Amino acid sequence: MRPILLFFFLAVAATFIAMFFVSQCSEHVRIGYQLTQLRHQRDQLREDARQLEYNIARARSPESLLQSAQKFGLDLQPPIDESNPQRGTR
Repeated sequence: MRPILLFFFLAVAATFIAMFFVSQCSEHVRIGYQLTQLRHQRDQLREDARQLEYNIARARSPESLLQSAQKFGLDLQPPIDESNPQRGTR
């Protein structure tokens, strides 16, 4: 009777160890997929930020500001730069 109990206890212990191992492997795979998704999301957000920075720089350019002013019917001219006679002349 005693060897049967020992065998049963070892079988139950081995089953729990195997279940723990499988659950840990499954968790490892799930975290790997999640990490891949987060890296992809990070790369997409970096690209979006780069595009927004470009759009901001383009919108702040003097040419863009003049075009916007003309679009709204404002007659604005760039300021005359006294230190550089080539720049800002009409």
